Amino acid sequence: MSKSRKAILNLSWQAVAYGVGTLGSQLVSYLTLPILTHALTKEEYGAIPLLLSAFSFLNILTNAGLPAATYHYYNEDEDPRRRKFLLGGSQFLFFSFAALPAVFMFLFPQYFSTLLLQSNAYALAVRYASIALVTDSLIFFGNIILRIQMRALVSSLHMIMSLILKMGLAILFVTKYNLGVNGYWLGYLLSSIVALLVMLWLTRDHISLQFRKGDLINLVVFGSALILSEISMNILRIADRYVVSFLTGLDQVAVYDIGYKVGALLTMAIGPFKFAWNPFAFAAIRKEGAPKIFRDIFAYVTAGSVFGALGLTAFRKEIVFMLAPHSYEAAIPIVGWVAFSHIFVAVQPITSFSLVSQKKGAILSWIAASAGVLNVALCYLLIPRIGIIGAAVATLVGYAFLSVVSYVAGKRWLDMKINWRQLSKVAFAALPSLFGISVIEKIALATVFSLSLKLALLLTFPLLLLALRFITINQMQEIAHLAFSMLARRGKKGAPNEDAV
Repeated sequence: MSKSRKAILNLSWQAVAYGVGTLGSQLVSYLTLPILTHALTKEEYGAIPLLLSAFSFLNILTNAGLPAATYHYYNEDEDPRRRKFLLGGSQFLFFSFAALPAVFMFLFPQYFSTLLLQSNAYALAVRYASIALVTDSLIFFGNIILRIQMRALVSSLHMIMSLILKMGLAILFVTKYNLGVNGYWLGYLLSSIVALLVMLWLTRDHISLQFRKGDLINLVVFGSALILSEISMNILRIADRYVVSFLTGLDQVAVYDIGYKVGALLTMAIGPFKFAWNPFAFAAIRKEGAPKIFRDIFAYVTAGSVFGALGLTAFRKEIVFMLAPHSYEAAIPIVGWVAFSHIFVAVQPITSFSLVSQKKGAILSWIAASAGVLNVALCYLLIPRIGIIGAAVATLVGYAFLSVVSYVAGKRWLDMKINWRQLSKVAFAALPSLFGISVIEKIALATVFSLSLKLALLLTFPLLLLALRFITINQMQEIAHLAFSMLARRGKKGAPNEDAV
C-alpha cells in the first residue's frame, strides 16, 4: 500500500478514537434539545446559544493560539525535561489568560448580561459562566496532554462523561427546580468542576508548576500570530446569532439555532478529524511525500462531508421536528445552507495548515478577519430581505471564502496540488441526489414513500463515486486489509505506530 494511504489510515484511527467522544457528546447534547425546547420559552432558549457563543468566543480568546503553539514546540524538542518545562509554561498561560476576563465577568455580571443578551435578567448565569471559563480552560489544557500522548480514547470518554453530567444537571435545574437559563449554567459550572478534578487525576504525572521564561515568550509569540485568525474564525461561527438577535429578537435566535444545530450535525464526523489533525499533520509534514498525503486526505474528507451534507438536507424536516416543537418549523430551510457550509469547515484545517506550520499566522489572521467581516456584512444585507435564512447563506459564503483563500495563500510554502478531477467527480455525483431531493420535497407524498425515495437518492452518491472510479474496489480492499492488520498490531502493542505517519 502507498505511504499516503497508510498515513491516511493512521489518521483515521486517531479520528475514530476522538470520534467516540465527539459522537457521544453530540448525541447527549442533541438528545436533550427536545427537553430544553419544550421546557423553556423561545426567548429563554434563545438566550442559551447566545451566552454559549460568547463563552466559546472567550475560550478561543483566552486560548490565544496556545494549542497549536504547544503542539509545535513539543514536537520540535525531544528532550523530556525541556518538554515538561514547556507544558508547565503552557499550563500557566492557559490559566492566566482565562482568569483575566473571568474576573471582570464575575464582578460585573449585569453589565455583561445587558451587553450580550439585552437584559440584566441573566446576570447570575453570566457569573456562573465566568467561573466555568477558568475550569474549562484548564480542562482543555489537560486534553492537549492526552492528545500529545495519543490517549484519544481516554480524552473521548472524559468528554462524554462530562457532558452527560452537564446536561443531566442542567435538565434537573431547568425542569424540576424551574431555574431557567440560570439553572442551565449552574449545571454547566458544577459539571465543569467535577470534570476538572478528573482531568487533573488523569494528567497528574505531566502537570508541572515549573516553566521557563523563554518558553512563555515562544508560546505567546507563536500563538499571537494565530489569535486574530482564531478570533475571526470564531466570529464567523457565532456572529450570525448576534445579528439575528439584534435585527429580529431572541425568539428568532432560538429558531435559527435549531436549524443551525441540525445542519451542524456534520460536526459529528468533522470534530474527530479536527481533533486528530494537528498532532498528525505536524508529524506528517516532516515526512517524505507530505503534499500527496494532504492532497488525498483533502479529497476523501470532501467526499465524506458532501455525503453528510446531502443526508442532512434530505431528512432536515424530520430531524427538526424530532428536536423541537412544530413552532420551530421556520428552522427547516436553514439546515441545508449550514450543512453545506460545514464542508468548508471540514477541509479548512487542511487548506490552512501550510500557513499554520510555516508560522504565517498573520496572513491567516487577515484572511479569517476578512471572512468574518464578509459574513457580518452579508447578515446585515440579507436578513432584512429574506429573513433568518440570510444568516445561513452568509455563513456558507464566509466559510467558503476562508477555505479557498487560505489554500491559495498557502500554496507558496506547501502546495498539495489539489486533484480537481477527483473533486469534479464528487460534485457530479452529488447533483442527482440534490436535484431529486429538492423535487421530492415539493411533491405531496406519503411519509414512508418520501423517506424511501430520499434514501434511495442519497445512496446514488457513493454508487456514482464508485462508477466514476473516485475510489476503486481494489483500493477499498487494500485499505480494509491494512486496517485489520493495524487493528491486530495495536491490540497487541496497545499503542499507535508513529512510523505509519
